[in-house]
Amino acid sequence: MLTDFEALPARERNLYRLTFLDPAYRALYADWSRVARECVAVLRMEAGRDPDDPELAALVGELSLRDEDFRIWWASHQVRGPRQLIKTYRHPRGRRTHP
Repeated sequence: MLTDFEALPARERNLYRLTFLDPAYRALYADWSRVARECVAVLRMEAGRDPDDPELAALVGELSLRDEDFRIWWASHQVRGPRQLIKTYRHPRGRRTHP
């Protein structure tokens, strides 16, 4: 629904990377900032669980270098475990309903 993961190189098949680095993917979120902040908080929790994970460290480094919002939110040290979050998407195949 959100992207064709099979069309992406294996390294880019990562929701965090897409959320911060893919403008088309970012545009799908009606409230990207809220969703992205949640992503950072969950990623920080995962980093705390496994601080020696080289792939996670590389992802955080890449996102920190390439996205200012990620860099700022990462520095805020917010930590949160995964939780149910309602996300509203702007999808080209979506339908709008009118009262």
